[in-house]
Amino acid sequence: MLKNGPVRNVPNIGMNKKDIFKILFGVSPKAVKENCLIMPLLPKKALEYLSARSYIRGKLYGTAQAKNFTLIHAGMHPVLVMDVVLYLKESSCKNILLFGSCGLAKERQGFSLGSLVSPFQCLAADSASAILTQPVESLRSYYPEEKFFRSLLKAGEPYKLKSTTCLTTASLKLEEERLERWVNRGVEVFDMELAGFFSAASFSGLNACALFYISDIVKNKPFYLKHDPVLGGKLNQALIDACSLIKEFLK
Repeated sequence: MLKNGPVRNVPNIGMNKKDIFKILFGVSPKAVKENCLIMPLLPKKALEYLSARSYIRGKLYGTAQAKNFTLIHAGMHPVLVMDVVLYLKESSCKNILLFGSCGLAKERQGFSLGSLVSPFQCLAADSASAILTQPVESLRSYYPEEKFFRSLLKAGEPYKLKSTTCLTTASLKLEEERLERWVNRGVEVFDMELAGFFSAASFSGLNACALFYISDIVKNKPFYLKHDPVLGGKLNQALIDACSLIKEFLK
């Protein structure tokens, strides 16, 4: 039975979208630039490499400002990344770039640890409940905005940026166990956020593409093994190169 008394912790249902945005991001929608960089993880020195300053932490997201873009630290979860894009519809953002690391299916020329890639197609196996039974042939595909994507590839030529096919997966275990199945479908790299990112961008009317550096190779050099110093240095150089490319691309 309910008891009479003061009601506590009731959300302010009169709050407008701008107020909610500032609580979640730490900045107002007006502070968001036309170009946005979304990062699931924020590696050490990434802010320095990107010349991004004034990092502010909101309830869910962290925000920093660079000269020509706003950086948003989303967190490594597909829901968080997807929601960032949906919230950005309420800001002045027009172009969004997702930047992070990805796993490589099989090593070949031009595709190895530290290589930079940008997916021209993303297959969605991101349903945690359906991935166990969903046929490979029924996977839905999502795509970057073509003009924005081509501009990124052009800017990335000095960095040997390659286009690729990505699979967004909901299971790292099945990613490894079903590797040959994915390879036969044309998959070259794996991530966990891109399908939702592309889907939300299309829904929101925002230009979107993605830039990844390869940080592990499924089965051969998996994510759960410790990197040796040489490999660690190679991945750090990949981060530096990617950040330089981002600054040039998002001018």
